[in-house]
Amino acid sequence: MVLDAHPLPKVSPRSRPTRIPSKLVSGLASAFLVAGLGVGGASAANTYSTVVQASGPTAYWRLGDTSATAADASGNGRTGTYSGTTTLGAAGAIVGDTNTAVGFGANGVATVPDAAALRLNGSFTIEFWAKMSTFANTWPGLVLKGASSTANGYLIYYGTDGSVSFKRNGVEVRTQPGALTTTAFSHIVVTYDGSLLRWYVNGALSSSRSVVYPANAGTEPLSIGRGDQFGAHTMDEIALYNTPLSATETA
Repeated sequence: MVLDAHPLPKVSPRSRPTRIPSKLVSGLASAFLVAGLGVGGASAANTYSTVVQASGPTAYWRLGDTSATAADASGNGRTGTYSGTTTLGAAGAIVGDTNTAVGFGANGVATVPDAAALRLNGSFTIEFWAKMSTFANTWPGLVLKGASSTANGYLIYYGTDGSVSFKRNGVEVRTQPGALTTTAFSHIVVTYDGSLLRWYVNGALSSSRSVVYPANAGTEPLSIGRGDQFGAHTMDEIALYNTPLSATETA
């Protein structure tokens, strides 16, 4: 079932630093540069990762790896393994930060063993940067854990119009079209507070929908860079939290 998204007022901010410029299209100065967005400022290196870590992720894959191991920068030891067609050392989302990204194509994936914290029971956030290389297959995916048509799995994938969908327990909630493009990285965040799922794209609320999820007991591994189908895209700085980031934190 696909739920058509509708706008909702922003949630109350929490007093934490922000991740991206509040006005991407205006070119206002920021604490770091975003590749392809034409915005910038000073002290780019390591600023973004410091902000993410301050929000307490349960897992954080910066994807700047140089070997087959996908390191977890959260300190929780949720390391993954790359396989298939992956391009390590791809240009990252944040200009001025030497950390790189990973290109996923054909059968490329980073696989992370199951852990209870990755099943996203209760409140959660999934945050990442992504850029499409070209549209491949029918439902190219970015994140997958188990069968998203059941209570024990979830999926993030994108469509030909650039909309990004979160599917869990057979229910889909999608962003507005154009969230993912071939021209620049997009900062994409999906949050859930126990009753409302929200999509944020480049710091702005894209869509939201009321939904209640049953408990997830699935033990399948987490796949980064693919879904039910593989795609052709670059990903950077993916983080999972067991709390919903606020509108201010995603900005």
